[in-house]
Amino acid sequence: MAEHATREDELDDLLRRELFVDLYQAVRQSMRISHPSYSIKKVRTFFMEGAGLVAVTGGGDSILEFERWRRTGDPAILQAITDYNEEDCLSTVKLRNWLLERKDEAERTSGVAIPWKTTKPYEETEKRAEEDALTARRERLQTLGTPEALLLADLLNYHRREAKPEWWAYFDRQKKSLDDLLDDTEAIAYLTPAEGVAPEKVKQSLVYTLEFPDQEFKLGPGQKKQVEDPFRKVDVGTIAWIDSTACRLGLKRGVRRSDEPLPTAIVTGEPLKTRTQREAIGREVSGPRSACRVLLDGFLQRRGRTKGPGVSLQPQPTERCHLPGEGAGHAGVHQLEADPAQ
Repeated sequence: MAEHATREDELDDLLRRELFVDLYQAVRQSMRISHPSYSIKKVRTFFMEGAGLVAVTGGGDSILEFERWRRTGDPAILQAITDYNEEDCLSTVKLRNWLLERKDEAERTSGVAIPWKTTKPYEETEKRAEEDALTARRERLQTLGTPEALLLADLLNYHRREAKPEWWAYFDRQKKSLDDLLDDTEAIAYLTPAEGVAPEKVKQSLVYTLEFPDQEFKLGPGQKKQVEDPFRKVDVGTIAWIDSTACRLGLKRGVRRSDEPLPTAIVTGEPLKTRTQREAIGREVSGPRSACRVLLDGFLQRRGRTKGPGVSLQPQPTERCHLPGEGAGHAGVHQLEADPAQ
């Protein structure tokens, strides 16, 4: 979606209303099976006879086989990969149907109806209306088909498009269990206060020493970067220091928060907000004397591209230009608007 800039709002709406179902979590949290894991390849033995008998039997195998196909060009190898992927897709559909059968069975056995989850209807908001207006403007630019119009169209929703996966991951962590967070590199799970170690006073803050089991993580010390408690959904302080060898970290927060409970897990905070950049680009794209058009026209000309119709302003070539709303670029844009000849 982010790469091809298509169906963004539709997918975002489906995710916001939580209409997708993680079948792996549904199986793991609702039943016990006679296998050492809950992977689809184990679970499907209950409803899909003969599965797993194709030439390619795993994701790792498919990668190796694809490299082998690139070297040999053997169509049989490519067909084996296709068969493996098709079987995986069929397994997911059949698992969904099998789970629905188990739901009906449980209702008949217990005599109790299991209700479906309800979803909230679509709600139009002022913020959503603004985003829709930007999307409509981008679509109008795309219809022009000129090089600078297409670049402007991609630029218009760039920040929002790139931020979506980060926001989805951020909200997804708030729903994970401690076991799930243990496998998430943007989290540190199963935190406990270090026995016999008192909080250290640092100016107006206390640094608590917390221990955690061995796990992979990307979090690190930061004076200003707040980490969050995914279960309480609040900031809990900053990481003052971290020792991955000893599996300990120092959680720093104000003295006034000493009565608050210490977190059992921490995750990265909210992604960087880019509303200011998006609004600035939206303003600059509008109008016939758009500074963005001036900059892009010069950019394209320097690379041997032809100038599109309707763009008459020609700035002097420059080797460096900034996006509006990003530091010195904002002032530069207004200078171009005042005197495009510069």
